[in-house]
Amino acid sequence: NKGQEDANHSRDFINIPIEVRKLADNVYQARGVANTQVITTSEGHVVYDTGLSTQAAKQRRLMNEALPEGPITHVVLSHSHQDHAGGTRFWVEDGTEIVTHREYPEEQRYLKELEDYFWARNRMLFPFMPETPPKTGIFAYGDVVPTILVDQPDIMRFEQGGIRFEILPTP
Repeated sequence: NKGQEDANHSRDFINIPIEVRKLADNVYQARGVANTQVITTSEGHVVYDTGLSTQAAKQRRLMNEALPEGPITHVVLSHSHQDHAGGTRFWVEDGTEIVTHREYPEEQRYLKELEDYFWARNRMLFPFMPETPPKTGIFAYGDVVPTILVDQPDIMRFEQGGIRFEILPTP
């Protein structure tokens, strides 16, 4: 990504352009400071990670322009950090399954408890962030409620639109 190559310092990350790229016939990526991937099927779409809340609305809008019609059936979150799960509420629709590792709710709880500390540290790295973390509203951290928890040694398997998915739980 040209923008990522030009971001020589973390303060420059905000300048990374938000854009959508088609990676394969049925795989799209919304890029920015953090990325969101969508695998399309004839029965709906599976989202992998949801990026930052501050960029997710634009990523979703651009992705909607690129994707074929279809519901978001699953949102799979790799872990609870904001750059991977912050935009979840922008992607979830009625009936969307939110798939996480079994430890996700606990990770989210302790990261919320430490939010003020992490915010101050992250703001030193990313000065474009607001002075204080939003505590309510669409940009507030947390409140992602998984509907499916996956734990070792289990592997979540499902087929959708002729594509086989396997969700591997890694701590």
